Amino acid sequence: MSLGGNDFTEIPARISSLRSLRHLRLSNLKKITSLGRDIVDLPNMEIIDCDGCQSLQTPPLAVCKKGIQAIRSYYNNLADGFVNEPPVLAGAVIGNKMAGKTSLILSLKNNRRELTYRNEQDLNDDATRAFKVNEVAVGDKRLSLFDFGGDKVYHITYQMAIRANYIPIVVINMKQYADLTASSTANQAARQLCMDYLSHLYLACPKLGSPILVVTHKDCFGDFQFDCKKNELLKEVESIRREMKEEEEAVYLQGGNENRLSHIEHLRNTGKNIFHPKDIVAFGKDLSDMDGINYLKARIENRCDGGDKIPKLWKKIAKFIDEHSDDSHITFAEISAEFPGEDLLHVLHYMHDTGRILWFENDVNLSNFIFHRLSVITDMITTLFNHQSRSLWQKRLEEFQPFVFRSRLITKHEFVSMVDKFHATGNLDEAIICVLLEKHELPVDIAVNILTSFSIVCGPIIKPSGGAYFILPYFSERAIEIDTRGSQLIPLRTCVQFVGLPPPSYVYNVMTATFLNAFTDHGFHITTGANGAVVKHGTYISRIFHDNKHHRLSIQTEWPIKELDYGWRYLFQLLEYIIGHLISVWEAAHPVVGFTCAHCLYLGVTDPYVKMNPDWYTLPTQQRPTLGERLKKFEGISYVDCPNEQRNYGPLNVPKPLQFPCEYPTVS
Repeated sequence: MSLGGNDFTEIPARISSLRSLRHLRLSNLKKITSLGRDIVDLPNMEIIDCDGCQSLQTPPLAVCKKGIQAIRSYYNNLADGFVNEPPVLAGAVIGNKMAGKTSLILSLKNNRRELTYRNEQDLNDDATRAFKVNEVAVGDKRLSLFDFGGDKVYHITYQMAIRANYIPIVVINMKQYADLTASSTANQAARQLCMDYLSHLYLACPKLGSPILVVTHKDCFGDFQFDCKKNELLKEVESIRREMKEEEEAVYLQGGNENRLSHIEHLRNTGKNIFHPKDIVAFGKDLSDMDGINYLKARIENRCDGGDKIPKLWKKIAKFIDEHSDDSHITFAEISAEFPGEDLLHVLHYMHDTGRILWFENDVNLSNFIFHRLSVITDMITTLFNHQSRSLWQKRLEEFQPFVFRSRLITKHEFVSMVDKFHATGNLDEAIICVLLEKHELPVDIAVNILTSFSIVCGPIIKPSGGAYFILPYFSERAIEIDTRGSQLIPLRTCVQFVGLPPPSYVYNVMTATFLNAFTDHGFHITTGANGAVVKHGTYISRIFHDNKHHRLSIQTEWPIKELDYGWRYLFQLLEYIIGHLISVWEAAHPVVGFTCAHCLYLGVTDPYVKMNPDWYTLPTQQRPTLGERLKKFEGISYVDCPNEQRNYGPLNVPKPLQFPCEYPTVS
């Protein structure tokens, strides 16, 4: 039964008499506050879909999203007593460097207009690294504001911290916008300062609601000029949204696998502006501007009505976790020992979704750790991504003291060599990464698990000479060459085009790290570049190349002609391993897959023939195994035309295995 889209404030009483009801759909009942125990206890009830029921308090929406068992557990605990929890809001403050995000948060926190003055060229510049969490009082509600660093490399932290109930707050420096418009175009300025940040946020969490827009540096313009610039920005933002939607729909009509933009309700709804006029606030340098602060707080407070009714047991569990605030983390085993026999999963789900803890429950290497002080995560990421500056490394070298690592002395000469290699290749010796991370509260092994689980780094990779290193694809300064002419191997290549809502630039480096994690054995020789990586193992070669400006990714393997069928299988396994990881983290990413004619590649043709979305290939699902698993060894060779090789007598006939994956069953 579906009740979605109505104005019900409660579930109609007669529904509780439908004892055969198995699936109740309540999607987007925005005014409903309670489910009622009677509905949950219907004997055949299996699914209650509460997606979009933002006003739910009993049970809280964070509980309902976890399914019928979580809802029943909540009511069972509630029977032993409850407390009324003040409403908890969480906001994600995003925007470019120098936009004014930190000034805005300080103004909301201290309830007065405050400005921070920064110089991003200064080594001591207090710019936000990764993200910080600030508690702000908004009426009777508590607001946790996640202040994300403006550098685009910190987009990677969105996937760690963002949840569906967060309020996106986009901050744009209108002076930066005007300057970029003058040097390029208004469309490019809007894309760089707004849509790049906003779309990447929705990529990390496609269920986010509508955003709030804060425009700063109003004082740099006259009133009329400011309004014109602001309206121009909003017009370009809507234009970019239409471009993305049209591009994706065109690919979908041509046989694309799925229209991914439709997963993001707010961006796909072209009947509404991305920014509602009431959700736009402007600030200048006026320190007496309390009206803007009060108005913004009111708009934030408007996103949440009432509070949550929390079982007393849940409150005890939360208090127990808070009592360990001096520790970097607490383990699931420690909580289970204190509360044996209790269903802790739903409590931790609730605390995670309300921004009180970070719990990576789906990662086998991290699921036992609950990080209740988010600073231990952010400090670790800050250290890692704040060390690329050569001037900072120079300061470290000036203060360097020899140290012992794994029973060997690291001299200054060796340390300099490690740093130079890192700048050239992106390879960071384990001695350095351990020294960097040992200065923080988080144990090194857990810190490394976090970094590798989110594909921020690849490794550790054991060196033949002993020791190990990690690879950070972001920081390699060299480029990987694609040219393979002269090789006796047959190159097989798949090309992936991202359309509609393309992944941010750092995602391509994450996919490179994911690719390299398949080759961590010391027998592989790895070369990393700013645009990809090459792995050699004996005579076999695998490559990954990316071009984030044109939203393209290529994966290539090179095999002897006699093993071509194995080469195709291997290529599919790599492709689906990487794309599977991508879609699991950035749900809205829309990959369109093409396959290049191996004959063209072997001859070194400048513009090889590519089949995009061929009818014999679709991305794997739970019901359909990967094509690599379903391939059969080919017998005999037939010929097909290659449209790229026009001769006097028409297209060139090439062996079929150079264009198709040997023998394959029909895709249903």
